[in-house]
Amino acid sequence: MEKQHAAHGVHRPTWPDATCGTCDADWPCDPAVDALVADHGTGLPLSAALWRAFDEVARMLPGASFADLRWRCFGRPLAHVEAQLDEPLSCDHWSEVTA
Repeated sequence: MEKQHAAHGVHRPTWPDATCGTCDADWPCDPAVDALVADHGTGLPLSAALWRAFDEVARMLPGASFADLRWRCFGRPLAHVEAQLDEPLSCDHWSEVTA
């Protein structure tokens, strides 16, 4: 999954460490999450995109714990998104993936 961010250029994962090849942050990085939000909004389409990232990272980091993968692919990205919103994410489906 490669994401073009208007202000930060192209962000893509590098393997086998699952970091961003542009900014060296854990994948998905904040600019990639911003690009996902720009493409999909903050509802179910974003949820599907984050699940794809989870699947991709889980395949590349088979030794990673579920808790670490959940934080990396849902918790941290959603905290980043929520910090930019005027109100908290309130959709029921988010509480299921971040609990």
